[in-house]
Amino acid sequence: MRPLTPTRFVEFDPKTLSDLEGRVVVQITPEGTLGQAARTANRLTKGAIARLVEAASFEKAKAGEVISLAWPAGMKAEALDVLITPRKITPIEARKAGAKLAALGSGKTVTVMAGSMQRAADLALGMALRDYRFDNHKSKQEEDGAGEVIIAHKNPSEMEDAYAPMAAVAEGVHMTRDLVNEPANVLTTTEFANRLAEMEALGLEVFSGAAGDHVAGLAQDLERLAHFFDAHAIAGVAVAFLFPGHLPVEVVVALIVIHLAEIPGHAGSAQHGSGEAPVDGVFLLDRSQPFNPAP
Repeated sequence: MRPLTPTRFVEFDPKTLSDLEGRVVVQITPEGTLGQAARTANRLTKGAIARLVEAASFEKAKAGEVISLAWPAGMKAEALDVLITPRKITPIEARKAGAKLAALGSGKTVTVMAGSMQRAADLALGMALRDYRFDNHKSKQEEDGAGEVIIAHKNPSEMEDAYAPMAAVAEGVHMTRDLVNEPANVLTTTEFANRLAEMEALGLEVFSGAAGDHVAGLAQDLERLAHFFDAHAIAGVAVAFLFPGHLPVEVVVALIVIHLAEIPGHAGSAQHGSGEAPVDGVFLLDRSQPFNPAP
């Protein structure tokens, strides 16, 4: 799994704006009110943000949108991203805004001047979730550089604590997306079980019997494996993980490998798609025998 882009929380200090590199994010409200960092950036750029707010096009701007100013005067940053956010932003709005910022800053250092934003951790989660790419099987993987996300906040320790469990969720989402995106000839039942076992090295606890007994067991029973793609959805197998320092997370196998099939909790003889012959003795069959067909 490709690791998450490093995210750290630092003390908010608008005086550092002129020396920040990469992309810098400041906030304004949909009504055009500039936040503390935006006022500093406006002064450094000789009124560029004020002119942006006064432009007729700003009237059509909506909350959550990002307007970028390339190579702003008076700053070392290569881009000044003006994020339009309401004063009382919801968690969903913060995550959507983070996703838009991540799309703009892939591979670059992004410094978000969050100030006293209450949902800064949710914004960081949105950036982490958006920053996903599956290139395991590309002949040449793209190198984005050593970018990072820096959230400048007036209470960085509190936001860092709030983000810690969210980061674990983002890692779980990326891992699950990797499994879903793997081709069926790569992510076999045995390979899937092996990957679960490897995760124990990360400090995760894979509850005994969850992976090997139910998932890899299909590879040892050809009779059941024959009905793998046409099985009843009786009860999905849940593999439970315990992330160090976080709440338990359950990965439902039936959802993870849905590109292969719905894995049944009880993989027995075919219960759907093939069954008893409508007339006794037709073709010498009374039940399905996929590996022992009638002559």
